[in-house]
Amino acid sequence: MKKYIGYGAAGLLSSYAVLHRLTAPLSQGNYAERVNYIRACLFTILGDYSFPLLLLAIALGFFFGAGQRFRPEGKMPGLTVLSALLSAVLVLGQSLETTGDLRCAFGWVPGVIMTLLMTAGYFLLLLQLLRMVFFLIERGRARQGCITGFWAERPFLKSFLLLAACNGPILLLSYPGNLCYDIWGQLSMIIGEAELSTHHPLLHTLIAGGLASFGKAFLGSYEKGIFLYMILQDLLFFSALAATISFLQKRGASGKMLTALQLLYLLTPVYSNMASTAIKDVPFVSCFLLYMLFLTEVLTGDHESEQYRAALPLLLTGMSVSGIFVILFRNNGRPLLLLSLLLICIGLLRRRKEVPGELFLSVLLPTLLAILVGSGVNFALAKGLDARTDNTAEILSIPMQQTARYLQLYRGELTDAQRSAVEAVWGDVSEMAASYDPKISDPVKALYRKDCGASDLMGYFDVWLTCFFRHPGVYFDAFAVHIYGWLDPAVSNSVRYEASDLPIEQEGLFPGASRFLMFFYRMLGRFSPLAVLENVGVWTWILFLLTYGLRRKRSAVSACDGAQRAQGGEDRLSRDLLSLTLIPLYVSLLICIAAPAFFLHPRYAFPIMFTLPYLTGMALLGKNAE
Repeated sequence: MKKYIGYGAAGLLSSYAVLHRLTAPLSQGNYAERVNYIRACLFTILGDYSFPLLLLAIALGFFFGAGQRFRPEGKMPGLTVLSALLSAVLVLGQSLETTGDLRCAFGWVPGVIMTLLMTAGYFLLLLQLLRMVFFLIERGRARQGCITGFWAERPFLKSFLLLAACNGPILLLSYPGNLCYDIWGQLSMIIGEAELSTHHPLLHTLIAGGLASFGKAFLGSYEKGIFLYMILQDLLFFSALAATISFLQKRGASGKMLTALQLLYLLTPVYSNMASTAIKDVPFVSCFLLYMLFLTEVLTGDHESEQYRAALPLLLTGMSVSGIFVILFRNNGRPLLLLSLLLICIGLLRRRKEVPGELFLSVLLPTLLAILVGSGVNFALAKGLDARTDNTAEILSIPMQQTARYLQLYRGELTDAQRSAVEAVWGDVSEMAASYDPKISDPVKALYRKDCGASDLMGYFDVWLTCFFRHPGVYFDAFAVHIYGWLDPAVSNSVRYEASDLPIEQEGLFPGASRFLMFFYRMLGRFSPLAVLENVGVWTWILFLLTYGLRRKRSAVSACDGAQRAQGGEDRLSRDLLSLTLIPLYVSLLICIAAPAFFLHPRYAFPIMFTLPYLTGMALLGKNAE
């Protein structure tokens, strides 16, 4: 009887967490009598009578009871910790979304009580769900073997043609393509309407702007040139996605897994959306995806086989070339590869007794070559084209947001010297405070004085650090509200870009076509279950769970069977090496956190969103079938 009461209590607490929401603190001054205020607080904690809550509580009670049959063997302390952290993200995200800080959660006693109850409810629900997921994965782990059926031959070509056939009509309807403001900014630099700068990657500016100018000069319109660029962009994009299908097929993935991945590419709105959008992030993520495929093959291939050794020169060449274009197609490509290389090399050095010595060099040399060549080409283009350097403010989003929020609340505490130090970098402090938007740093970033020097920046950071020790809570709130969307799957952050008022025709193939596509994608974002996969927080959770799955210790191998012990050691090493391929995704997440915003720029997370599907497939592969 006790266990049924426990299942019912867990169901009630979880349903409370799912259906309840944090609210802004109530003001006692709005109530004539204290008893009315206390009653209002109690009603806020308990919520109104809700029949849906009762139904959900009953359903979840049965779910918790039935779920006890589907639990993996052994303890899972790591999953318990991860579930607790993810539950806290869901609850605190509500406070950040409502008031832009944590007042809803910790600013009043009812908020603290609701936060604890909701976090506990989410924790129980997530822990049960994730235990069942890992149970099903371990029971039904895909087995490698000989593939028959549709994917048995030419998987790359078949995948490419399917992608082109399904996305081609959307590209035609959106003629010359769905445009963001960046593409017009790059074209403006090429035609002389704007100063050439490194704000956008110069190689991409030359390609996109050059093709648009070619269309104007030889085909009669910028639109035709932009459409040529779209074709070139999609050839690269579809090739990268098809390469993941081919890669998994060669690793022995089942036909069902390959079909599921292909359907993900075909049906998830974000893929067709980006296939019809002229934007630098698409060629960048395509090259990044190719780099990751080469990296995965180098790290997890059969290092002792003759086939691997024969293919190694080609693998290293592909890794270098794709890495070079990762740097050339996005300004954050160099720090992404540089920090990833450092952390991967540290991980390999920690396993130096278990992995071949040449594996370290196989990762180090091609990536280092890519960094040197890509950086050299960027430097040569900037000097040769006399382009203005315009990237300093891009990396200051977090401190500038913290300073602007501080100025809104405590501007009067600054001394004259501190005010001057801030104004040397950001201009008038009153204007900086008025420009603060908790969700995006672009308004404050626009105030950055491009003529400030290194000494000015050092003076500003001295003030920034001093103000932190005065009011650390302000800095924490500014940081949390700026970055929580990268972690919270409850946040809506559609990747659809719909620039307006550009001097480029955007009606589509026929009048009204662009509006139809706009309606189509917005409806998909509301009603399609797959639309959740364009939410950045969902993919961040998948990244965390995949990391846990790869790092989780399996059951100890029987001491009486040496062959099983050896196989268990090989499996652990294989999972360890595969887990190293997740390092660039975590570095990409750090870059996202330093980005201007998540609501308007979720495309910064494309390296995570577009790479995790094939890496998840890799993690699900089991040992070769006998």
